[in-house]
This record gives sequence, structure tokens and C-alpha cells, in this order.
Amino acid sequence: MQIKIPDLKKYLKKNIKPIYILFSNEHILLKKIIKKIKKFYKKKNYKKKYIFIIDKKFQWEKLFLINNFQTLFEKKKIIELIFIEEKINNKYYCLLKKLVSNININNLFIISFPKLTLKEQKNKDLIYLKNKYSYINISNIKKKKFQKWVKNNFKNQKQIINNKTVEYFSKKINFNLLFANQEIKNFFFIYKSGKISFEDVKNFFSNKKIFINKLKFNKVFITANIIKIIKTIFFLKKKKISILIILWDLLKEIRILIKYKIEKLNFKKNIFIKKKYKLILNKVKLINLKKTILEIFKIEKIIKGIKIKNFYTNPWEAIILLIINLIK
Repeated sequence: MQIKIPDLKKYLKKNIKPIYILFSNEHILLKKIIKKIKKFYKKKNYKKKYIFIIDKKFQWEKLFLINNFQTLFEKKKIIELIFIEEKINNKYYCLLKKLVSNININNLFIISFPKLTLKEQKNKDLIYLKNKYSYINISNIKKKKFQKWVKNNFKNQKQIINNKTVEYFSKKINFNLLFANQEIKNFFFIYKSGKISFEDVKNFFSNKKIFINKLKFNKVFITANIIKIIKTIFFLKKKKISILIILWDLLKEIRILIKYKIEKLNFKKNIFIKKKYKLILNKVKLINLKKTILEIFKIEKIIKGIKIKNFYTNPWEAIILLIINLIK
């Protein structure tokens, strides 16, 4: 059954379902929907959380064990499955179908897929899952709505911005929602509350372009030189560059490395990637790359003020240790 995003709140109040399937390429919108679902179920005493990234080497047996294992005193579980590959293997659908057919009623599964092609949407096992369980299609945000979203997010941090400036800002970040989210936060660090003028936005992007051309974190990261990377992080911190920019660059590079290591595509197609990422590819392991993605999400939560048990409270310290553990 398909749920439309505006109806989600009403649907959650009326229905307690064990499975939600989400389709989206918009990370920010996807996170927002997942957060709503989790918030509702936490009130229903679903406290224990698991997050799994699904790829070709994923150990499904572990997932089946977690699903089936339940003690008298164990809390209800929220299990999040993140499919990161653009093309979904038929084997995944079969295993997923088997998993959800024997789901433990004390578990909530939130399963997120990237936006699928028309051909992939015709897969019979996927059609079965969509017909039997609740699913949400999260579309890419349109330009007019994007600009409204930008204006509202500035407003949420007590900054006023007019329509002309919003339009300019949106074009500069190429209507990219994730990038917009980070840049809006950067505006708060620089200008605090109050009116944001057209000149403020123009100067922001002009100065940033000059600075970023001098030093890109991702270019330093792929050298796999730990000392150089840590020095760069301290330099960026000193220059009051938002840690979110570093996380964004890091996440982007790690996804490229994961994709390369998992897919093992034809050598000719990957000759550019192999040459560019040669140093870092030799240093990092696939299992550590996957762990790093989860650590980045934790650091993002710390920045938002969410306390995580047995995790660092300082995001700068966390990102340095994350780099050390990844490239060792």
C-alpha cells in the first residue's frame, strides 16, 4: 500500500505496521521521513536500534538472527536496512521477501532503496512487497518547492531572506537539497540571526570559491596521508569552516570507494577511478568504509545536539579518530 507523504502522520496514528519501504535519492527528505516514523514508534516502546547497509557481501544470517531472537526483557527493535546500490539484485528481493514473511511482531523494519528505474520497478518480488506492505515514494523536490524549502530553513534559524536572494542561492548550489542544507547552516555560523542580503549571499559564494580552490578536503583525503589529513582538519577548524562541509566531502568520497570495491567493474571503465584513488584504495578495507558511513551519521547527530551513548561529544575529535581508524 502506498502512503503519500502528507498523509503519513494520520496513517501512523491509525496503523501500527511492522514494515515501511522507502524509495528516494534525496537524502535529506529520506532522513526526515525516517525520523518521523522512528519518533512515532519510540513512543510505542521501540527502543533498541540497528542499522545495516546492504550490499553483495552482506551477511543476511545475522539479520535473520536479530529478527528472530527476542527475550522476555528485551526492548522492541527498530531495524533500518539501507540499500546503497543503484541496481538491486534479484537475490536481495528473494531474501528480503523471506525475511519479511517471517517478521517478528516486536520489530519495526524501515527499508530504504535508492530511486529505482522503470525496469527495476517491474520486478515481481518488489511488486509483492509493495502490495503487501506500506511504502513511500519520495520524489525529488521541484524548483518552486525547493526555494520555499530554502526560505523556511533560513527562517527556522531566525534569518530573513527575500525571494530574489533565495533564487540566486538555489542556482549557486544547483538545487541540491543536501548541499543547501549544509550551506544554510554555514550562513548561521557566519551571520547569526537577522536579515541576509543579496550581497551577503554573493560574497559568501565568492569567498568560498576562492578558499575551496586553494584547499579541498577531498583532495587531501585521497592521498591517504593521515598527518596531512589531520593538519587539514585543524586548519579548516581554525578558519571556522563548518564540519558539515568536511563530512559532506568525506561521505561523497567514501561512497565512491565503496562502489568501486563492491562492484569490481570492468578495469577499463574504472581506470580513471583506480588511478585517482590508488593510494586510498590500498589503505582502506570495505568493512571499515561501511562503518565510517555509520560513524558520519553519528557525528551529524552530535552536531544537532543528540547525545549518543558511548560516543564522543566533540564532533571534531570524532572525525579525527574516524580518519585514524579508517586509514591505519
